[in-house]
Amino acid sequence: MAWGWRIPICAVAASMNHIPYKGASQAVTDLMGGQVDSSFATLASV
Repeated sequence: MAWGWRIPICAVAASMNHIPYKGASQAVTDLMGGQVDSSFATLASV
């Protein structure tokens, strides 16, 4: 897991949970369906 994202999130007092997905398609489906608010993915996986 990359730890570089923790500093900006702490700076704005945001709360995030790690939700493991086996693939980007499942994450995008939940994102589009409103199950999750945001997602981080590499360009190659989308």
